[in-house]
Amino acid sequence: KISIYRSAMSRPELAPFRKLLRLCRHFDREPTWQLGLVGRPPRKYDWYQHRVVRTRFQVSPFAEEMVWEASGLSTQFALPGKHSGAVARACRRHFRRATAMGLPYQSEAKELLKRFEEAKKLIQDLGDWDTAETSDLQLLKSFDCGGHQQVQRGDLLLAHPMSCIRDPNFDQATVLISDVGEDYVSGFVVNKPLRNSTLQQLLSNRKGSQSSEDKDWAEAIRDHSALEKLIVWRGGPIIVGASLQRNLHWLHCFSSVTGAQEIAP
Repeated sequence: KISIYRSAMSRPELAPFRKLLRLCRHFDREPTWQLGLVGRPPRKYDWYQHRVVRTRFQVSPFAEEMVWEASGLSTQFALPGKHSGAVARACRRHFRRATAMGLPYQSEAKELLKRFEEAKKLIQDLGDWDTAETSDLQLLKSFDCGGHQQVQRGDLLLAHPMSCIRDPNFDQATVLISDVGEDYVSGFVVNKPLRNSTLQQLLSNRKGSQSSEDKDWAEAIRDHSALEKLIVWRGGPIIVGASLQRNLHWLHCFSSVTGAQEIAP
């Protein structure tokens, strides 16, 4: 399939493709290198603007699509080993798309070469995996990004080590799943306390910028002595509106609380 383009491209023009293809074949033989690949999703949630925005690509979306295919159809982290030779096939498909549409393939190939080389170096710098120390450990369940395995309310998810590169909110995060719908999953990060911030301090810091709704609520609970001991945790980047009361969620183990919903037994 590639040969139909060779008559229209000279050897120097084909050189970046051949170099990238050789590197991709090495990635197929060394699947751990794929763990260093991080794609960019076409859309992402911007928590400054409180809405979903389109990702701006430095080269073209076709280069990102190649990384997505090479990573096992994932944009956050790679799933190596799912398909034999997947990285080389993704490289060939990207070449065919770019040449068929007359896109500047050489610039895209150079950018992809850089990203693949950086991924390779990242994993090599980490050193060899010490299997002796982990052979007796029970492996945790790995979820398929394609949606073939469904998370459930009450599940605890451990963020992939590479998640922090694109979203620092999930750096070393443990997420408690609180609700699962047909087209959404919501949860709370449960291991990131706000630095030196109790609920009483948080109310005091926001005293001048509170809405009328928040002021009445804050006055009603301000005198409780427990506020000095309640640590506030950063549950995630999504904030709806400016009300502190509406964005403050309580995780507890009291089934008698009115309106409480059970997440995990």
